[in-house]
Amino acid sequence: MELKVAELLGMRDLALRSWADELFKLLMAQKDSQFVLDFSDIAFMSRSFAHEYLKEKQSFPKSIREKNIAPVVKQMLKLASQPPKKSDAKVVRSTIAKL
Repeated sequence: MELKVAELLGMRDLALRSWADELFKLLMAQKDSQFVLDFSDIAFMSRSFAHEYLKEKQSFPKSIREKNIAPVVKQMLKLASQPPKKSDAKVVRSTIAKL
């Protein structure tokens, strides 16, 4: 079954982890066991959404394939799939310390 993510969630910008959870709840409610998720209308994906999406996909009992992923979204999925670098943690700590 092919589904457009923007239509399914009703938005073009994917920002919250809870929205990724909602996506997988909607997929689980479907009778199909194979999905092609069309990301063609998605303009933005936060690292939080991407991380939760990848985590949920890994344990999801049904088959999922993506298509029409914008380069910026593809890059975020790649970034979220990698463990954070120590230099990233230093930047976050120094930013928090300035606050």
